[in-house]
Amino acid sequence: MKGTGIRRNRFTERQIEILRRSPYVRYVCDCSVSFTSEFKKEFWRLYSEENMAPFDILERLGIDYYMLGSSRVQGITNNIKKELKRNGNFAEKSKIPVPENSGNLSAEEEVKQLRLEIEYLRQEQEFLKKIIEAEREGKSK
Repeated sequence: MKGTGIRRNRFTERQIEILRRSPYVRYVCDCSVSFTSEFKKEFWRLYSEENMAPFDILERLGIDYYMLGSSRVQGITNNIKKELKRNGNFAEKSKIPVPENSGNLSAEEEVKQLRLEIEYLRQEQEFLKKIIEAEREGKSK
């Protein structure tokens, strides 16, 4: 058998459309879904302060947990914990997912995608400026 990567259940077109309607979904394609910082904040609040189970939290926030599957639900929980521990807050991810069928995006989705790309490019530009500055300082010493 070729490939040793993790095989995940893929979302159907219908499931993708349902997930896109959620105000908490930042991006979704057939193989992955990412959530907004607002979702992560509310998820963590309900999880840590109200001791709610992840499946109950998703239900309260209008996300069909059966559609996601138990491994994704566990992954969401683990990723939120890791992000909070690593960053101390919840920010939109800088990594830009590239939609496979970008021609099928609505105008609203396209604007959202372009805003993410602009933010990513700005962050990349700042990172490059810091590298250049560090190199200049290293040469002048």
